[in-house]
Amino acid sequence: ELRKAPKEVIMDAYSLFEDLENGKKLTMPISKPLPSVHKGLHELRLSYRDGIYRIFYIFKVKDTIYVLHAMKKKTQK
Repeated sequence: ELRKAPKEVIMDAYSLFEDLENGKKLTMPISKPLPSVHKGLHELRLSYRDGIYRIFYIFKVKDTIYVLHAMKKKTQK
């Protein structure tokens, strides 16, 4: 679903992933670890006028990021 997102969302996500690859640590409210779901799993949160986008990613090797799922949040829950 990330490929279907508005260009602004895609560009911001790629920029943040570049930051991660360069060693920058992302914290709340942009990125949140989800250790109760899976060790190393993180949620990237991007807020825009048309909604909130969530991108779930994991680090496996130092400079490798695997994007597992992306979605536009549709409810408050």
